Amino acid sequence: MGKKVLISGYIGFSNFGDDVIFAILTRHLKAKGFEISALSSNPQKTKQQFKVNALAYKNPFEILKGIINCDYLISGGGTLLQNSTSNLSLFYYLFIILLAKLLFKKVIIFAQGIVPVEGNFL
Repeated sequence: MGKKVLISGYIGFSNFGDDVIFAILTRHLKAKGFEISALSSNPQKTKQQFKVNALAYKNPFEILKGIINCDYLISGGGTLLQNSTSNLSLFYYLFIILLAKLLFKKVIIFAQGIVPVEGNFL
């Protein structure tokens, strides 16, 4: 069996740009023999549409299970590490990355836009 990848991004929200990036990424990884899981806001739709294992992105147990069971975490694409939508969004994606690093997983930041992080955090 191939290596296991967990993808964390703006998945399952029916956003055309994010879906295109996710589709291309999953197609490439499947061609290379990777087993793919994704953190999704709509796991059933993600499973059906992209033919990958999908986990609920707000469920801490599924997040932990996904990270424990993967070899690589891919964070991206899009501009996830920002706080223009909310500080919570920035902290969420940073938490996923930090948790993966704490569990000694390889982390790849993929197709991330760069924007200033502004304002107060607390």
